[in-house]
This record gives sequence, structure tokens and C-alpha cells, in this order.
Amino acid sequence: MAALEFGGNVIKRKFIMWGGLILSSLFVLFLALMTYSMSKMTTMDLVFCSSGEGGFYVNGRICELYMGEFRATDEDVEEVSYGGVDLILNMTNENKKYQIAEFFISKGLDVNGINKYQEDLGYDLAPLHVAVLFNDPRRVTFLLKHGANLKIRSKFYNDYTPLELAIQLQKEQQNLDMGSVINMLSSYK
Repeated sequence: MAALEFGGNVIKRKFIMWGGLILSSLFVLFLALMTYSMSKMTTMDLVFCSSGEGGFYVNGRICELYMGEFRATDEDVEEVSYGGVDLILNMTNENKKYQIAEFFISKGLDVNGINKYQEDLGYDLAPLHVAVLFNDPRRVTFLLKHGANLKIRSKFYNDYTPLELAIQLQKEQQNLDMGSVINMLSSYK
């Protein structure tokens, strides 16, 4: 009887060992496929994937880890610079967009860089101008904290600085309260 029980334990151990080996192999294969898939993504696709936007089948956290470890080269920053920090800050995930923008700014992304997708349409708006248009105090604060130029001008908006644009928008649209943004821009040193 003891021999049979011993033999049963051997079978259980082999089953567990082979089951574990198969599961481990499947996990390694899954990781390899994910890594390959992310290696073929554009940097902007990784940015959107990292924020959980864009309908990607890869988990956002995995994209974020991959991007941070393998996709922060000068070429990647240059690719992101075409849309600029503005494109990142236009994402809907409020917390992730600031983390991702901060990551790329730390890698050399120009905080004053104009979104060339907009520039191709005739707009020359710096991210700080866009923050004013959105009347977004959090975005204004973030940009100023990271060195945004208060004196940058937009030909599209009568050569206005961000502060002049905010004041003009306040005058033109009486129901719009630009007070917070105007105060931030006028008091920032």
C-alpha cells in the first residue's frame, strides 16, 4: 500500500513539474510576443498605450515600463517632438499625461515646441497658448514649472503672448472666467 502511495506522489510531482514548465513556457512566449509587438510600435503609439488610450491590446503599465526602459532614445524624443508636449497633454488620462510629458521633457522634449500637426494646418501655437485656450490652470502650472516661455508669441493669434491671449479671450467672451490662468501667467517669475 505504501508503495502505491509513493508512486502516486511521484506522478503528482511530475504532473506539477510539467504543468509548471508548460505554464512558464507559455508566459515566456507571451512576454516575447508583447515585447516584439511593442518594438514595432511607433513612439507615439507607445505613449498612447502607456496612458491606456488608443485601443491597444497591451496593458498600459507594460507599455509604460517598456517605453521607460527601451524607448527613450534621441530618435524617440524627436518622433514625439513632432506633436510635442501639447499632443501628450491633450490625452484624456489626467494623471498619466502629466507623467508621460514629464518623462519626455526630462529626456529633452522642448516644453515650448509647437505641435507640428497643428502647424501644418496654419497654427503656430506653443503649448502654453493651448493651455490658455483650454483655460486649464493645471496645464499652465505644469508648463511653467517645466520652463515654458511666457514671452513666446503666436502669429495666428495676433502675435500675442499667452498672457495677452488670456486677457483678450476674457474681453471677448464675458462668460469665460480666465482669472486663474491670467493670475498664474501674470504672477509667475
